[in-house]
Amino acid sequence: MGESGHWYTRAGEPMHEIDGKPTTLREARKFNLVPSSTTVLQVYPKPGLENAIRWEQVLMTTEFPRRMFPDLTDWEYFQMIASKQKEKSKEAARVGTIYHHAIEALLKDEELPESSREIPVTFFPEFKEWWNEQGLQVIELEQSFASSHGYGGRIDCTAIDEDNVHYYIDWKTQDTKEDKKASYWETWPLQLESYARGDQNFLGIDLPRYEIMSVVVSRTEPGRIESKTWLENDRHWNAFVNCLEMWKYMKNYDPSWGTNDNRR
Repeated sequence: MGESGHWYTRAGEPMHEIDGKPTTLREARKFNLVPSSTTVLQVYPKPGLENAIRWEQVLMTTEFPRRMFPDLTDWEYFQMIASKQKEKSKEAARVGTIYHHAIEALLKDEELPESSREIPVTFFPEFKEWWNEQGLQVIELEQSFASSHGYGGRIDCTAIDEDNVHYYIDWKTQDTKEDKKASYWETWPLQLESYARGDQNFLGIDLPRYEIMSVVVSRTEPGRIESKTWLENDRHWNAFVNCLEMWKYMKNYDPSWGTNDNRR
């Protein structure tokens, strides 16, 4: 059975499904597809995220205490808790998609999608105010690409400031707590740097200045928006390239083509 994931053609077109089913590694080989940055980064160790998942599972035991399931073995109970945590993660991803679509509509000054009704109304003016404070102008939204290094992706937002500095922006939704900082995971700057260099490789340009930014939108505190601009671009790029080479080795598949510039 093949391994599924997110894939792109060399023309930068998403090809996550074939005939209504998730694209497999076997099909990727057949059609010369490239994996997404997030697919590549599955090889990266994520101790922070893994600890967060384990903590969520612990918290699940308070909502579903062991005494309520006397007929389950310990292993069956653990499996149930793990399943509940996965359901919670899927719901968080669903809500995250709703926020993505709403932000896209806001930045395009278009009518909000029907799904936006699930978002607290206070989010919309707060996001507009936050965006105006950034002093950025949108270049592209949801732009996909493929890099000759052998990977692709879809960038949430590219923008430019008054000094002609380009920004590569990724929206993240998260459950936050008052007086506690949002969490910024290990792979976020690697993903963003791969977007920045992959996009420039795809367009055949070499920007003298650009920034990569993660924006955290709270699901639990409506209107709370935090951002982080990552430094040490070369360090993040080198780490991503190492992950890409490891991914190619593990899958025995090298989808790169042409002559690759080590910088881009």
